[in-house]
Amino acid sequence: MATKAEITVLFSELKVESKNLPYSDILSKRVQKKKKASKSGVSDLIEHITINKALLNLVDFDLKSVVAQALDKAISEIIPQVVSRSVAIAMLTAKEIVLKDFALEPNEAKFLQGTNLIVQNLAGGLATVTTREPLKVNFTTCLKQSLEAYNLDGCSIIKKNVVEKAIEEVMQDPVILDAVEKRREAAGRGA
Repeated sequence: MATKAEITVLFSELKVESKNLPYSDILSKRVQKKKKASKSGVSDLIEHITINKALLNLVDFDLKSVVAQALDKAISEIIPQVVSRSVAIAMLTAKEIVLKDFALEPNEAKFLQGTNLIVQNLAGGLATVTTREPLKVNFTTCLKQSLEAYNLDGCSIIKKNVVEKAIEEVMQDPVILDAVEKRREAAGRGA
């Protein structure tokens, strides 16, 4: 509401009628651009995901895209906290370092370049260090939720594979096969 009042005051100061201004779709284009960026972010992630082919054969859906969507969601959920925390700490630290180390530097370009380099390295390092564990936990949660949407959990996949392998082993076991053959012979003799 305050923004609307500010815009009204601005228009009156400039002596411009808002009704006379042409319609603009800048905001809707930005929203669409963000949505496209999010979708392309997932497709970019898919290119970097490698999944064991045996695991891909166990499911009847596109596991790569499910993993990519879960990762995209996990990243987008933690990025605001990581950015704000890393930038705040990096700025505070860089400010102290630069003001001391460049106190006698008269060239403002060198001063700003030094500040930028220090902030980049500190913020990037902090982001990397502070992101690992939260991203791992959040990704696990998001992936679990995504897989639950397909009524799929790791235990049922493992159970299915174990049962299939056990049946395969039974059908190849020489002792079992010998016992089956003896029963067939006995049934054939009428015993």
